[in-house]
Amino acid sequence: MHFSHRKKSEVLEFFTSFIPGATEMYMGFMKSGFSLMLVFFTVLIIPTLISLPTLFMIFALLVWFFSFFHARNLISCPDEEFDKQEDKFIWEELFPTLTLNKHVLTWSGAFFILMGLDAILNSAGEDGHFGDYYNDTATNILGAIMVIILGVYLIRQAKKHVKK
Repeated sequence: MHFSHRKKSEVLEFFTSFIPGATEMYMGFMKSGFSLMLVFFTVLIIPTLISLPTLFMIFALLVWFFSFFHARNLISCPDEEFDKQEDKFIWEELFPTLTLNKHVLTWSGAFFILMGLDAILNSAGEDGHFGDYYNDTATNILGAIMVIILGVYLIRQAKKHVKK
């Protein structure tokens, strides 16, 4: 599916620039916009699901600022430069030489598994019991299990890379 890339209403472009990826999608850069949204909401939701310290929320703020200024730069670039823009996933734009080889997938998977295990262990109180508030603890553990599953999936993908 091909979307035409073009500048549209400056007012709508301004307001959509506050939502990570929305301006890019509005202008027809679907890969770029979707990947920005995905990164932002992933960085925002994972720490919330598994009760990571608020410090991790700073990453979501950094992604939001990057997205805002990325959108503003895209809006303000001259027409001839705008026409040359390619629709790429944001990580392809930022890290053009990065390839998802087996090492990147394995280390990323291990990171997610350790992060999920840490969240499960932090859900247990000092006495080893899982909290007074069952719903909060259950949500944290469910989120941690989802993060662990993501880690296992990445490691399995790394093993498939080796077979290819």
